[in-house]
Amino acid sequence: MESASMYSDEVNRILEFVVGGVYFGIDIERVNEIMPFQTVTNMPVAPKCIRGLVMPRDKLLTVVDLNEVLFRNGISGDNFLIIVSSNSSNMAFIVEKVIGIIPVDSDKLSKPPFSDSNPEKSLVTDILKQEDRLISILDFNKLISRI
Repeated sequence: MESASMYSDEVNRILEFVVGGVYFGIDIERVNEIMPFQTVTNMPVAPKCIRGLVMPRDKLLTVVDLNEVLFRNGISGDNFLIIVSSNSSNMAFIVEKVIGIIPVDSDKLSKPPFSDSNPEKSLVTDILKQEDRLISILDFNKLISRI
């Protein structure tokens, strides 16, 4: 199945990471920084997926529990924060493990089978097939708009 995605005509790279034991990716152009998990200041009456705030290097960031957003259960281990740019704001997403930066080969991309039924609701834009695993590439614009 061919995939018409943002990766089709040029060589792009994704940051691969793990949440809930599942492999995910995000376009590396969206990533500002990766850092070890830091103590979070809780926010009263915040949505369940908002863990709170952190302020590394004097920059205030909202911390999002990605496991809560994707699987509706809190993350098992707070290991890393991926700082992501979104329009005029930056957010920190909690992930279990960061695998690394990998090139995207458009021949190995497929659309997720469920995306045709309701593409505007799907958070996964593409599935990247690696030798031993499948990586779900997330649409962080949609993800952020759901928060």
